[in-house]
Amino acid sequence: DAHRDLRGPPRDPLRVRLRLLGSFRVERDWVPLAYPFETELKDLNPYFHSQNDTIDTIDFNHMADFTKLSIAYVVELTQDSATAC
Repeated sequence: DAHRDLRGPPRDPLRVRLRLLGSFRVERDWVPLAYPFETELKDLNPYFHSQNDTIDTIDFNHMADFTKLSIAYVVELTQDSATAC
């Protein structure tokens, strides 16, 4: 079903990562969504969501690259709209 309630943690992160475009239920309405994931699961930080997921295990270069991607995505979405950058 293309319209599924995705609130809460995903049961299968890979499936969510591959489902980049779809919809998401908010209250009674479906809204479009893009859910980019920052890496392939095989390259995921081994400390992700564990007790060792601390500031000293963060890859800040990777974080900077994903932030650039996020900003570019927002700029792209606002083109040709009333809120264009």
